[in-house]
Amino acid sequence: MELNAAFIKSLKIPFSEVLPNGALRMLQNEFQSSEHTPSKVLQGAWTNEPIVQSALNMVRGHRNLLNRFLEQFPEQPHPIQEP
Repeated sequence: MELNAAFIKSLKIPFSEVLPNGALRMLQNEFQSSEHTPSKVLQGAWTNEPIVQSALNMVRGHRNLLNRFLEQFPEQPHPIQEP
């Protein structure tokens, strides 16, 4: 799968919804890019697969952290949410 701009634009849930706080700044520092480059790439305006892959790894790491956090609590039935 190519992680190009067209693919990023096609995401139903954009990176902006799932990136942890400070991720754009960390990407900027990691790739020594301008402050706008990571944002443009993750909006699908530009293609840069290494930035997308790194952002995806950040989301996966954040998911793991959230899962470990939630494991501290007893399971409770989920209430049905009205549309």
